[in-house]
Amino acid sequence: TKFYLTVTDSLTVCGTFVTTDSVTVTIAPEPCDIGVKEWKMENGKWKIYPNPANSEFIIESTNKNINNINVVLFDMLGNTITTNIKRNNNKIIIDMGKLREGIYFYKIFEKEELIKTDKIVVIR
Repeated sequence: TKFYLTVTDSLTVCGTFVTTDSVTVTIAPEPCDIGVKEWKMENGKWKIYPNPANSEFIIESTNKNINNINVVLFDMLGNTITTNIKRNNNKIIIDMGKLREGIYFYKIFEKEELIKTDKIVVIR
């Protein structure tokens, strides 16, 4: 996990710049993208949801031809995760039900070309 450190010795109050004798330190984890991710490619638009996921994780394409798409799932150590992957019309549905809570990574390939790498959070 990455943490960001912000140190300030001044602040603005009601539009007036004020110097203080104290220092504020904020440590926060890296922002985590959640919700529905979308991206466009030459062959259409893609959606990935839900994130965080509980039982399943869906990769959906506006292009109905998902036959050339392969998905590989990894744990935090880079080990390949074996799970049930179904294809349904323009969706690839990945079973997350048996995975432990945590952060995983996925790679999406079109034929042999890597087109997307990102993370998915599994919650219970």
